[in-house]
Amino acid sequence: MKDIAYIVGIDVSKHKLDIAFMTKGRMKSKVFDNTGIGHTQFGTWMLERGAYHDSTHICLKATGPLQRGSRIDAGRHGLGRQRC
Repeated sequence: MKDIAYIVGIDVSKHKLDIAFMTKGRMKSKVFDNTGIGHTQFGTWMLERGAYHDSTHICLKATGPLQRGSRIDAGRHGLGRQRC
């Protein structure tokens, strides 16, 4: 297992995913639609930055059923997933 190089926080709401992406002490933010297409865009965006499952910690804000699709899609895209 590699060291954690990327930390990602996701605030899940009914219509959007607010993403906070941190690496090397710098943070970026991005918003995606909370839809299948938005989840795919999020996965692609992460992988373009090199955030693979063995070097990334993803923390979802626990909001009940709203985070389930994001958690499933993150795993499908090869991204790490944690529930915080």
